[in-house]
Amino acid sequence: MSDAPDGDLDCSDERAADLQREVSDFASRCCMRIESTLAGQPTGGPVSIIKSPKGPRFSFRYMHPLKSERNPAVIGYFEVLFTVGRDRIGRYMAVYESSFKLLDARKRPMLRMEYIREPLNVPSSHIHIHAQSGPLTLLLAKVGHKTPASIESLHIPTGGERFRPCVEDFLEFLIVECGVQGSETWKDEVTEGRAEWREYQARSVIRDRPETAVEVLRELGAKVEFPPAGFKESPRNAF
Repeated sequence: MSDAPDGDLDCSDERAADLQREVSDFASRCCMRIESTLAGQPTGGPVSIIKSPKGPRFSFRYMHPLKSERNPAVIGYFEVLFTVGRDRIGRYMAVYESSFKLLDARKRPMLRMEYIREPLNVPSSHIHIHAQSGPLTLLLAKVGHKTPASIESLHIPTGGERFRPCVEDFLEFLIVECGVQGSETWKDEVTEGRAEWREYQARSVIRDRPETAVEVLRELGAKVEFPPAGFKESPRNAF
């Protein structure tokens, strides 16, 4: 194996440093959104940005205690985990793994909403439910499922890579459906964060389907022309 030229090493280190700064900024904005949406004070110190062993990627984890207006004690925790790298063209940040978890007071999982950018035989975006269901266990046993009593082993799909739920969707679920105490401005925080996420995803969808974007713009009266050589095919079509 030959050694890489010093210039290539410097360039690689610089790209990694740039990515780490971007992930750090993303982590700060994500944690601030959670803190501004949920009641209660965060646990632990500053969020650490950890280099992933899976390649030029960085990860961070954040946990926030859950409160109830009826109960002054901590009733559970909300935990997020992100692993972020570059997309295939090396231009945009891309989430490689994410996990939103509802944990009980002993930090055991009750509900997990997960995303895997490069899944093997499972939906890329899915939910795991840690619960018991006699009828569902019976059905799984009848069809020969490997673990019929483990409902949490099921991967319930949630919209795929481009249309998966965001952190704000899970936060709204905790407050509206589960009765967790939110901040006074939680609705504004959820609305703003969700809009930012969908704007980002809309741009990704357009890059996957530029021809469709042109068709829709023409239907709306815009004058849009295809490039003479056509659109360059997306290196990774995640539509």
